[in-house]
Amino acid sequence: MLIRARIASNVARISADSIVRLSFDNRMHVNDIAIHVYVFLFKLLCRIYLQFHLDYRTARSKK
Repeated sequence: MLIRARIASNVARISADSIVRLSFDNRMHVNDIAIHVYVFLFKLLCRIYLQFHLDYRTARSKK
């Protein structure tokens, strides 16, 4: 059990180190991913805002 936990912690540390190394090596790639994430969040926020705005306008016009 102890050996298994030690192996798991080593694997986790190695994978964390490789992720950090990847982010430092491929800074452009990471920035591309961040830009895609920001664009996706912006589109999602716009969609949510428009949905609530249109629902609010139709609810007001039905009164």
